Amino acid sequence: MQLDSSFQYSVLQKIQKANTLSPMGLEDVVETARQMRVGTAWKTASHSFGSEVGSVIVEIPGLDTEYTYESDGTTIRDGALILDRRDLEEFFEELISSLIGMVESVISRFRQQHSGTEKVSSLVLAGEFGSIPYVEDQIRTRCQNFGISKIVVPPDPTLAVCKGGLLRLIEHVKAESRGNKAVEIGSKPESHGTSYGFLMKRATFGPNDPESSLATQDPLDGKFYITNHIEWTLTAGNISASQKFRRKFAPPTSENPYPPRVFPTPIFSSEESKDALPRILDSECRLLCNIEVDISSLPLSMFKLKNRHWYNRGPMYYVVDFEVKLLVDPQRGDLSFEFWHQDVRMKDDCITVKWYSKEESDQFIKEKLENGNTPQVS
Repeated sequence: MQLDSSFQYSVLQKIQKANTLSPMGLEDVVETARQMRVGTAWKTASHSFGSEVGSVIVEIPGLDTEYTYESDGTTIRDGALILDRRDLEEFFEELISSLIGMVESVISRFRQQHSGTEKVSSLVLAGEFGSIPYVEDQIRTRCQNFGISKIVVPPDPTLAVCKGGLLRLIEHVKAESRGNKAVEIGSKPESHGTSYGFLMKRATFGPNDPESSLATQDPLDGKFYITNHIEWTLTAGNISASQKFRRKFAPPTSENPYPPRVFPTPIFSSEESKDALPRILDSECRLLCNIEVDISSLPLSMFKLKNRHWYNRGPMYYVVDFEVKLLVDPQRGDLSFEFWHQDVRMKDDCITVKWYSKEESDQFIKEKLENGNTPQVS
């Protein structure tokens, strides 16, 4: 769950800083943060977080109960980390904002399909995240702008997800038995006219490349890349596709033992025909969302270290190859993502998604085009 990842990352930063200034005697602070993430204290606190909660106390495994530290927003007393309400709200905010963006996108698409004759008045919060009191309160408040007047939380939100999937399957089978045309899983939707593309770095073809004037030099490998190239991975009429990536990151150092290994990639959509899809970002594109692939939990032994030999002059860096799969629900048109590494699907909390409204997209693209600047992708 992305919420747990945010908690673990924040905790790791806090105890790393405390350990530097006042040694804690912990064998491995990274493992300690992971244990705190899976511990019952955090699980209980996050699932019950609501308006009445002021702070949360999470025990630090292996830490002396006499240990105390308090500085720069980090408070540790009697061997336990104390998180105030502001810390907890920060963990939730990114997820809630992404959820609101997704709701807005779905409602906007629904209104377009029904020409404004129908409206969405109710929202069901199914799943583990939707059962948290704070999330329900925030969704209830923010969804009023969309005309949603009723928020429903099932008695067992997690089981509701399973029941919903089963009901959809039953309806599918009934439609086939009646001789009605049903959309087969894996088939192409007839009326889907949206293409999805990743903003990527593309190596230039040389001086004759028509886009070579837009290229910038990579400081690690010294090659020139066009950084505002859009690779239209999932074109209109298809419901699944995958895109391979190669990303670089710096190795750990004594000054920075835990360098970030998170790779953001904007995703754009377009209603243009396949032949007319723009190769370079322009005003016809829409910024749909931004995905972040986080490989911090994977050991460095899984990646290739470049420039490691004595005769290499460039700086050392790691290379990681991974794959992102895009999936479109053939009935609802919803877009989802999967992160794969070495032919193995990684956990869902390794990839996070932030959705953007049409207004945010228009503003983003307008600023980039007016400034003559383009998004830089690492």
